[in-house]
Amino acid sequence: MKTYTVKEVSEMMNISPYTLRFYDKKGLFPFVKRNSKNVREFNEEDLEWVYIVMCLRATGLSISNVQYYINLFRQGDDTVKKRLELLIEQRQIIKKQLAELKQKSEMLEYKIAVYQGMIDGNKVRLHNPISEKVKKREQINNSKLRLI
Repeated sequence: MKTYTVKEVSEMMNISPYTLRFYDKKGLFPFVKRNSKNVREFNEEDLEWVYIVMCLRATGLSISNVQYYINLFRQGDDTVKKRLELLIEQRQIIKKQLAELKQKSEMLEYKIAVYQGMIDGNKVRLHNPISEKVKKREQINNSKLRLI
């Protein structure tokens, strides 16, 4: 079976050698072997783990939660439900972050349109996503007051 050095994996996976070594020291690559010179040797399955760890970290999953996930995996199929719960929880966090980013993107689009309009001499009043949210919140609060 072909093996790869840290440098080779680093280049293939676009991850720094330092990060690979750090993750390995944290136990995120539990199956990586070392040769007689104590050099890490990654095989094809290890590359899959590198990819999985990179994806989990890219979602914002903490190193301790990646360690937890890997420990669950090593315990076998009895932990599938716990692994699923961890991933679903992380998905919820990502969805919330995406909604927040969408809101920020809308504000940027609004400001870009305002400034472009100023440059073009356009005096048209544009939709302000923030004022719409404030109006909706006021309407909700007013309707709650009427119910009391």
